[in-house]
Amino acid sequence: MQKFPEDTYKVGVLGDGDLVKYALKKLTSGVLKYERANLKCSYDYYLILTRQFNRKKQLDINESLFNIDKPYISLIFEPLTFSAGPLTIPQQTSCLNCKLTSEEENNYYGNFLRLFDDSEKESSEYIPEELLDLGINFINLQFLKQVLQETGQAIEPELAQTIMEYSLLDGVWIERQLIKNSRCEICFPRNEGSQIFEVKL
Repeated sequence: MQKFPEDTYKVGVLGDGDLVKYALKKLTSGVLKYERANLKCSYDYYLILTRQFNRKKQLDINESLFNIDKPYISLIFEPLTFSAGPLTIPQQTSCLNCKLTSEEENNYYGNFLRLFDDSEKESSEYIPEELLDLGINFINLQFLKQVLQETGQAIEPELAQTIMEYSLLDGVWIERQLIKNSRCEICFPRNEGSQIFEVKL
């Protein structure tokens, strides 16, 4: 019989202010306590919660959390879709920058996407509450699974090295594998003077 942990695990939430505020009103759990994150405080896990084109914010938060060395999950919204994952365990699994880099490589408009990396102007597109609720509740379950896995309940984290995407119009879930990207400067920092060799077979 599965036994839920009696301890409370703190989750720090960062990202778009209005989405964070909405999520904190909705997220309740006997095991998980969600708070607006202060990077000077310590949390067991973190959640990055933004809109798709707020890439500068995503990149900045991803780098900060990677250096804190605590597990975190990304939840990225578009008006009618969302992308959940990856679950990042620093030094072990892929990060949000790996995801964004892979999207650039596999997208005809990859160079165009990069224009948002340094943009200070933030997107504030309307996201339907029903879509927000689905994404937030899904992530809440992923954090619970992570707690159970860490406490010996033998449940594999669903979002480790994986992205789950949901389309409201199509009503379908798509699972995508996401390994560490060798071009990610967060997972594979370039030391000054270092060389990268490319082998062609």
